[in-house]
Amino acid sequence: MRTPREARRDQAKTMTSRPLWSARREAHRAKRRGRPAGARAGRAVGAPNRTKRAARASGAKRETSSRQRRELAESPEARRIRRRAPSEGGFTATMIPLLASSRMPPELSVVVPVRGRWPMTRECLARLREHTPQRLEVLVVDGGSPASMRRSLAALAGAWRPLRVLSVGAPATFSTAINAGLREARGAAVVWLNNDVRVGPGWSTALLRALALPGVAAAGPRTAAPGPDFDRLAAAWSLRRSAAPRTVSRLYGHCLALRREAVEAVGLLDERLVWGEEDEDYCFRLRQAGWSLVLADGALVEHRMAATRGHWASRTNRARWAANIRLMREKWLFEAARIRRDLADALAARSPKPGGPQQR
Repeated sequence: MRTPREARRDQAKTMTSRPLWSARREAHRAKRRGRPAGARAGRAVGAPNRTKRAARASGAKRETSSRQRRELAESPEARRIRRRAPSEGGFTATMIPLLASSRMPPELSVVVPVRGRWPMTRECLARLREHTPQRLEVLVVDGGSPASMRRSLAALAGAWRPLRVLSVGAPATFSTAINAGLREARGAAVVWLNNDVRVGPGWSTALLRALALPGVAAAGPRTAAPGPDFDRLAAAWSLRRSAAPRTVSRLYGHCLALRREAVEAVGLLDERLVWGEEDEDYCFRLRQAGWSLVLADGALVEHRMAATRGHWASRTNRARWAANIRLMREKWLFEAARIRRDLADALAARSPKPGGPQQR
């Protein structure tokens, strides 16, 4: 004796090739419309149930859709996905949403200037890949790295699609490298990031949340010294430090997030500054334009400052830094003197004249 389950299975085999649920739904709709349940079955074997114009329109739509799918299948993005896809799956319709999302603009562009130090750079990029959940664009600006490092960067860019390598030639300074990245960046927010920085969990979310506040042009993270427990510390920090970002007078360029509108309003970095004071100069310019700078307490990064201090050990770089200090004095002390003069004129205009009525 057959069980009810076996009877239903045998009944489904005798029906059309459509699933059982589809046949039941068709019977229910036919009953409501007052016609036999098999009236729509003729459409499956080619019975005409629509006008020629509708048929031509539907055929044109199918042809257009097929052409678009063929073009999408032959695109460079599809070829890259096929190389990474399982061999038994091939290129299927399930990959089309992936291609569509790959063409969306990134939420965050990270500009990483490099010049040698491949192990440190590789770790920096690996941390970005691991701890950045947003749609990401990474622009590594190479300012004269060895040939072996350039080959390693090219191989990594081939395996990780968000990564692009820009070569500006040697000698490149921090300001010229960052400017090259800013010109190519497509994200709604842009981050300057040194290659001796390790990001932690939640770093990008906290910075983007701070940039979303009205009037905020730039946001920076908290910075920790190198240590073995950085990941655990960063995860706990991102959960506990939920307070509102604090307004500050300046931020530091080892990790600095900028809103695109602010970059377009203020412009690029001053390339006269060579390895030093570029971040302070840019913060002054942002504040002069009326923007605010905030410290995002929920973001924590690790900065191996020993590598940076080693850069300043040479006599040449110390001389460059001294030249930068002189340039900053010329730019901003003159500006401060002008502001003081304007403020004194404004106060003098508001002060009462001798013998005149007192202002309240």
